[in-house]
Amino acid sequence: MDQDRQQGDNEMDGIDSLLIPRVPLRLSGEELIIEPMRVKHLPVVLKAIALLYEQLVAGADPLVAVGNCMPQLASAIAAVVGRPVEWVEDLPLDDCVALTLEVVEVNRDFFRNKVLPRVQALGWAGSMLSSA
Repeated sequence: MDQDRQQGDNEMDGIDSLLIPRVPLRLSGEELIIEPMRVKHLPVVLKAIALLYEQLVAGADPLVAVGNCMPQLASAIAAVVGRPVEWVEDLPLDDCVALTLEVVEVNRDFFRNKVLPRVQALGWAGSMLSSA
């Protein structure tokens, strides 16, 4: 019976590897595997998104808003990739942007279906995204 269960678990692992995007990324000499967010990540990620959203609704310039929210955004990225916040904060800017883009890409359904519609409602995101 245990052998059947183990075989079933192995089959599920194979299915998971097809369904769950895992993206390798090398940054600052470390190999990371970027995976979809888990439920445990939602509080810190949603806190960062809510703060950013609040500033954008108030009319802040998007780059200024990101700068103002950087501690919360760094915490969110760190949680999702399983690294200390200090590690994220010490990344070169290009690496931090690449990491953030990969996290968003791997979680694109969440960001596209939940986050982007709210941001687009602000008006600025639609024009920014169409010009990119």
